[in-house]
Amino acid sequence: MEPIQFTLTEAIIVKAAQLHSKKFVAVYFAFAVIVALVVSAYFLIGSGDLTIERALFQVLGTLLGSLFVTGCFAAISHFLINPFYARRNFRQQKMLAQVMSISWTDARFVFACADSRTDMAFSDLYGYRASTDLVLLYLSHVLYYAIPRKGLDRQDLTNDLLEKLQAAHVKPR
Repeated sequence: MEPIQFTLTEAIIVKAAQLHSKKFVAVYFAFAVIVALVVSAYFLIGSGDLTIERALFQVLGTLLGSLFVTGCFAAISHFLINPFYARRNFRQQKMLAQVMSISWTDARFVFACADSRTDMAFSDLYGYRASTDLVLLYLSHVLYYAIPRKGLDRQDLTNDLLEKLQAAHVKPR
């Protein structure tokens, strides 16, 4: 297969960081529920006159408050913090602005730019994540290659890449 060339931009890197951070949202909200239940239990055990209505009100109020705070934190992280760090990383890592290429066979892919080259089996990937704009190929829990779907030119190339990932039993993350 002829290598497909593309160049990453700051906007693509920001989208990749936001796509990557979406996998942590469920963890944030699960943590908020646990904190709310622990805080509610602490205040309910400490109070002398415990009624069902008071207990439900305490648990519900604490749960809603912690979910609200977590939602605010997740929104701030997604729309302010992650884009800030993504833009900074793009400016610091000059390699991200180089022309990159990707090509693949049934079992392997080659990801290259002027200063580096990765030839790797699909099955060695940690996972992948796809959106309408990007495909992220995870090398580990936090390291990934961002491939813009516009760089893949045609929908059949994107579908072929995703089929190769699924055939190699690479987990969607």
